[in-house]
Amino acid sequence: MAEMEEAGANHANDSTATKPKANPYETSLEHIPSDDPFISQSVHYGRYTPRADDFTPRFMHWYRPDPAVNAFWEQVAQKYCTSEYSLNISGPREAFAVGSIIIRVDRELVDGLAAEGYSYANENELLAAQKAEDSLRDIGVAVPVIYFYGTIEGRNVTIESRIAGVSLEVAWKYLDREQIEGLKNQSRQIIQRLGKIGSTTDEPSYVCRDLNAHNVPSVESRERDILFTTKDKEDDFCLAHNNLVPSNIIVRDDRVVGIAGWRQCGYFGTARAKKVHQLFRDLDPAPQNGVASSEKIATWTDLYDGAYDPSNGTPLVANQDTPLPSVKTEPTSNDLDKISPSNDVETGFDGTGDYATSKTVTNLKNGITSRAPSSDRSSPANSVKPANKKPAAKKGTAKKPAPKKRKGNDPDTESIDGRRSNTPAPRASKTPGKKQGSVSIAGSPPPEEKKKPTKKKKKKGTQGSCYSGQ
Repeated sequence: MAEMEEAGANHANDSTATKPKANPYETSLEHIPSDDPFISQSVHYGRYTPRADDFTPRFMHWYRPDPAVNAFWEQVAQKYCTSEYSLNISGPREAFAVGSIIIRVDRELVDGLAAEGYSYANENELLAAQKAEDSLRDIGVAVPVIYFYGTIEGRNVTIESRIAGVSLEVAWKYLDREQIEGLKNQSRQIIQRLGKIGSTTDEPSYVCRDLNAHNVPSVESRERDILFTTKDKEDDFCLAHNNLVPSNIIVRDDRVVGIAGWRQCGYFGTARAKKVHQLFRDLDPAPQNGVASSEKIATWTDLYDGAYDPSNGTPLVANQDTPLPSVKTEPTSNDLDKISPSNDVETGFDGTGDYATSKTVTNLKNGITSRAPSSDRSSPANSVKPANKKPAAKKGTAKKPAPKKRKGNDPDTESIDGRRSNTPAPRASKTPGKKQGSVSIAGSPPPEEKKKPTKKKKKKGTQGSCYSGQ
């Protein structure tokens, strides 16, 4: 769903109590009122129900650097970052929705220190979503799976799965006060649950600690001062989402089903998150249906003012009917040979079609890969070492080798390489590295036009586009 802090929940509301109440969770365009403010902005914004003809990506696991993965997502971004799929949002990030994915593109050009800052911000988003995934799955709440992050065409790009439902921002217009208070209480349950994930150090920090020394995109210096102020004796540095605005909360049938927008998450505790929430988030909504102007309307500003109340409404519990992102078998780098260049892709991130066409995948085969998140740069690549030859032991003197002890993993540097989304699975031992590299194609010449084979001399085994069958 769209991450749109700038818009918050301040949207037009010209409805009256005498109007029939529309379904807040409707996603079919033909059933959405014509005066809905978000339909005029983008038919893709804030509403999603999976369809059989949705674009479904080839790679559906948590991102890890791999030439085949980079090549695939580079072509996907170039093909779909057009005005047709744009969510038409303001602010520092553009967003494009296509089928089951959301593509987010930072407007700022990535160069110099900005490149390193974006790399750590991307890693923070990935690590935070993964840390929250297991905990929130237990109460039936999904998080987006980060499929890719890196630099394309000189811009920072992240691609994630789309959670089925309606953003609270979009549904707000059609909700009454009781419904909003119920969803607020569920959000407090989520805050409480995240609060059980503690930091390994006694100081405030982003999940990716390397981000602490950099300016996070779209974060003001005053906000940063609050997050990293001197420790108080009552501070508890538990995990805080730190951006629980209505546009990042996905709802369906009076239930929170997903939380998006994990870039600013960190071990800041609820007290600091509350200050940031009330001072820097745009949260003052317009009146909703069924509420007269003289009545006290519901607001999202007071989210942190109260504690979770289990007796208020229905608590969030694991729900077998809640669809969570699926996982496909992770392809190997050998799949790169099956992906052909997308010669028909001629659009850029502004949707004008002014960018050159994609680099051929050959360049990626020759060594252009994305840099991994933090821990991989210090970890040696896995290798197979020949067994040390020992002289044959004499009869009657052989001894059994002592079993080796396995080392424990640091919870803040646990492996993110190959974890499966929303399904319990053993953790892989390979950990990612710090920085995300560029798969930029700026300035690359357009590929030569391919000659069409004649019908008489049609060859078998010709490679097709990477989008065939999607």
